[in-house]
Amino acid sequence: TAESSNGESFFVNPQGSIKIPVKRIDQQFSSQEITLIKINYEAGIIETLKGSENLIHERKPNISVVVGLSDTDIIEVPQILKEISPDIKLSMRYAAPIPARLILFGYWR
Repeated sequence: TAESSNGESFFVNPQGSIKIPVKRIDQQFSSQEITLIKINYEAGIIETLKGSENLIHERKPNISVVVGLSDTDIIEVPQILKEISPDIKLSMRYAAPIPARLILFGYWR
């Protein structure tokens, strides 16, 4: 992911031939009510959370993130959520054995 001179982010594929505009979740949904953020993919979890940190901090939506797919997500994702909003409560549930899937839930109630 890179940033243009006007502050807009974009993704360039490894061959450098395609640019895909990327918006932060904070920008994309700034005027909408968001009550749940669900992240269920392997790559980009950290970037997704950082791109929605204002929304998480201010509106406190429930969060569901599949972790355990990489060696570091199970440690880094809870740390990032606590940095964004220290009062968030976290719990983890086992979902499936192969591949190992754990679901991290973030909530305030």
